[in-house]
Amino acid sequence: MIPLNFWCGWKLINKSRLFKNTTLFLIIVVTVVTLCQLLGCTRSTPPPPADKIVERAERYFQYTDNYQFPPELRKEIEIYVDGSASMRGFVTTQGNTVFSKLMRGLASSFPEYGISFFKFGTGNPQRLSLQEFWQMSSSRKLFDQSTTRLDSTIRSFLEEENPASAYLVITDGVQASPIGCDYPSFVNPINQWLGKNNHILHTYAFRSEFNGIIYSADTGNHFHYESDSHNPASFRPFYVYAFILDRNLEEEIIARMQDIMQDLGVESHFLNFSDQIIKKRELDFELPVKLQGKDKNKNSFREYYTKEVMGKTVKFLRWLDRGKGLGEGYLKVKFGLDLTDFGKEISQDLDRKVMIDVKIWHWRKERKVIKNSEGKTKIDYAWVSQKITNEDRYLSEIESIKVTRGEVLPKLSTTLRFQRMSEPGWYAYYIRLLPANDAFRIPSWTEDWSTMDDSTSENANRTLNFTNIVSSILNNVSISRMTLADFFVVINFR
Repeated sequence: MIPLNFWCGWKLINKSRLFKNTTLFLIIVVTVVTLCQLLGCTRSTPPPPADKIVERAERYFQYTDNYQFPPELRKEIEIYVDGSASMRGFVTTQGNTVFSKLMRGLASSFPEYGISFFKFGTGNPQRLSLQEFWQMSSSRKLFDQSTTRLDSTIRSFLEEENPASAYLVITDGVQASPIGCDYPSFVNPINQWLGKNNHILHTYAFRSEFNGIIYSADTGNHFHYESDSHNPASFRPFYVYAFILDRNLEEEIIARMQDIMQDLGVESHFLNFSDQIIKKRELDFELPVKLQGKDKNKNSFREYYTKEVMGKTVKFLRWLDRGKGLGEGYLKVKFGLDLTDFGKEISQDLDRKVMIDVKIWHWRKERKVIKNSEGKTKIDYAWVSQKITNEDRYLSEIESIKVTRGEVLPKLSTTLRFQRMSEPGWYAYYIRLLPANDAFRIPSWTEDWSTMDDSTSENANRTLNFTNIVSSILNNVSISRMTLADFFVVINFR
């Protein structure tokens, strides 16, 4: 049954001479379109596929920021031992010091990999047989090098066209050359190593019995030092620097070194100078309805859907203008970090030292004419993207990073503000949350292992400039800019 009011209205319109059928039709169409705009029901182009969005960002970073594809690796581990005269005191004829036990422990590790042995000091490293390497754990005469050129040894790893899976360097950690103490020359190639993609560095710190001559790299003098066998704090430090290219090998090296540390039963430490200080990340999003309790700050976003692609979260949102001229949209991001023990020790003030990096692409469908083998043509559409410049104009944070310390994961959160794009379409934001350069501090124990004066026996249980070495590596840009959290936000502006 037709309602009476509708029937009466229709009769009046039908009888009126002021309206024609075409005019009535246009009124109805305009009314329907206006209602759809107000209700947000206008049709828009479906979003670009999430996998294409992620692949496009990966291609961008592969061809910028000095990205280098991983080389083909030899399934081999090369072990280098510092052959300078200052290392002799770590060795006894019985071969029962912590240093000697570690050498033998490494020589019998990693059975699935080929092992090569080298002695370095002055000039090019010398290849050793297994027997010669084993003899160095109990024979002082094989430590016959006059200098310790850590810099050239590490640089040789960088220059190999067909590198090994890992390089392990055993040393007292003092760069000694004819010009004297020169720790920056030691740090520079380390930072070059860490500046490359997929290059990992671990440092394992030990103290061992010592009875021998110490040559001061700072002053050039020398003196005899004997540690107290009943006081491990008097033992002299030495280190294993693990330069790793094969990520599949990293966990195996960590596990083996931890076993050796436990077996030796002396004070030891592990430094992990890589993005692996973060063991686990948690990521969550929230769309605030209002900000600061003001109507004009109502959010312009509506949830669409979220996908996980290639380990990345891709969140799709729709822009709700509704004719009110809102120029901003808000997204609250919460992320939790589970850090390694080393990560927990070096992190500080992350709530005040997080930076936001954003890359933006405008996605649109482009019309293409395709010819088949028979010469017939058809129209097709393909997704294309264009990189947006001056990205910081379109994204900012409206509150500083807030932190909540939980029992497991420290929770950090911030609200991001998106500026409306003038040209309609889909925009993909790749957002990274990064620590600032001074977000880390050196571990507290390094100060007890470091000295600025290696010319006296009182400091023989410490390493010259060790805190400077660790600090220089931590402050390097390639280390401090490890990603705390990263994700994609894809917005449809209309």
